[in-house]
Amino acid sequence: MRVKDLLEFQSLSGLRLLAGADGSRRTVSSVSVMDAPDICDWMRGGELLITSGYTIDTHPVDLEKLIVGLNDIGVAALGIKVDRFLHEIPESVLEQADHLHFPLVHIPNDFAFVDIIDPVLTEIVNRQARELRYSERIHDSFLDLALEGKGIQDVVDTLQAIIQKAVVFKDRLSGETYISCEARLGDLMTPTTIMHEVVTADRNYGYLYILHLDERETDKYERVAIEHASAILILVIEKRISNHEVEYRYRSELIHDILTGNYRSPEEIQSRAALFGWRFKRGMRVIVYDIDDFKAQYLKQTGDDQPLESVHDPMTRVIKSRLGSYFRCYYTHYSDKIVFLVEDQPGESRDARDLLAELNRSINADVRAETGYTTTAGVGGRKPSFQGAEQSYAEAELAVRISRLRGRRNCTVFHEDLGIYRLLHDIYSSDQGLDFVNETLNPLLDYDACHDTDFYPTLATIIESDWNLRQTSRTLHVHYNTVKYRLARAEEILGLDLALQQNKLKIALAVCWKDIAGC
Repeated sequence: MRVKDLLEFQSLSGLRLLAGADGSRRTVSSVSVMDAPDICDWMRGGELLITSGYTIDTHPVDLEKLIVGLNDIGVAALGIKVDRFLHEIPESVLEQADHLHFPLVHIPNDFAFVDIIDPVLTEIVNRQARELRYSERIHDSFLDLALEGKGIQDVVDTLQAIIQKAVVFKDRLSGETYISCEARLGDLMTPTTIMHEVVTADRNYGYLYILHLDERETDKYERVAIEHASAILILVIEKRISNHEVEYRYRSELIHDILTGNYRSPEEIQSRAALFGWRFKRGMRVIVYDIDDFKAQYLKQTGDDQPLESVHDPMTRVIKSRLGSYFRCYYTHYSDKIVFLVEDQPGESRDARDLLAELNRSINADVRAETGYTTTAGVGGRKPSFQGAEQSYAEAELAVRISRLRGRRNCTVFHEDLGIYRLLHDIYSSDQGLDFVNETLNPLLDYDACHDTDFYPTLATIIESDWNLRQTSRTLHVHYNTVKYRLARAEEILGLDLALQQNKLKIALAVCWKDIAGC
């Protein structure tokens, strides 16, 4: 109950406000009588303190300091019988009360204290009982929504129906905005909009906006409804999160089984896929997005106190958004990589390989901007059905491994482009292979080291450019004649005629072997 409410009681019609009218919305939670000059030591806040003025008259009490002390404690108001022991209130006291917005109430002499205490306490108890019944009704209304499986929009609409004010909820976890039928987003920033944070001790779920409701005008009933709505919103969102996690776990298990060939028959996979509304009926390939230097980057950016989801979720959103614009795709997570099954789309006019290469360039840039991480994408070969996904996955993994061995990162590697590296992968560390590399290339490497020349890097770039000297000059940003000169000098130092196909093959094999072996 507020000070202004008790002044409107018919039985208290003789009471009137002397000063501090701006504080008339203060809440009265109890009534107390001033019987000692040190009354401030015994106040708890929220009291309507009443006095005959006798204590003030017989003991030197500075009324201005008393009002300041009572205000600091949070006393709701001070009621004084002005015409009994105190015949007037000094003007300075009235000004102080106005300044502090502290209500100073005149009590007529013919009022006994019990005439004030009884109706005020009775009303306080009655209001508390009404608030409790109201709170229980509101709680039951919102709880029914949760038990019936209703969603966030139903909670928003119910809250509007209860408080008769437009409501907007911004879901911080999903990014969705829910608007009641009378709400307009343009009104969110108006001064008469209340923002209520929907939070627990460890998570922020979002924000409730109550439109056209001034914080100062909000009554207890509206606050109770808002609090109950917040609690049910948390319950509904947690249920959604739990359902999502369970569904994701089953979806991930399905994708894992497809990637590892862990199923008895194609019909088993199709049956499980149907539970999620999936139907595998086209060709597909696997793309592995392997996070570069994941452990070091993860510890550096999060300090090992953030869940993996804080990395996976934004990264997955970026990749899914890009790929999903052109392909139907399915994904699962491992600790340091995200694996996508990418299904063919009918009527695609562009070559899928070129499109994937272009999309992955954008994905690499977006992932870096969004998360600070970079990824190396290994693309497996296209297979006619999901039954070939196991092989495509192995190919994508091999593409990533070879890229790592070659020191490449933040790039896209297609299995079909690995060429001779596919053969070298399983034998690159053998003693015979390393001897072959050293015998073939050491004369040129030693010469570069002694004379500070670039003959070996130039030769490696020529081979990577398919022996195209003009392409090599563009790649190295040097003149065409410079490339020709360096190639001729490399031939002299190696003692090989690179016009002969056999020598070309020998040098190309040695360069590729050195590249993958890192020797």
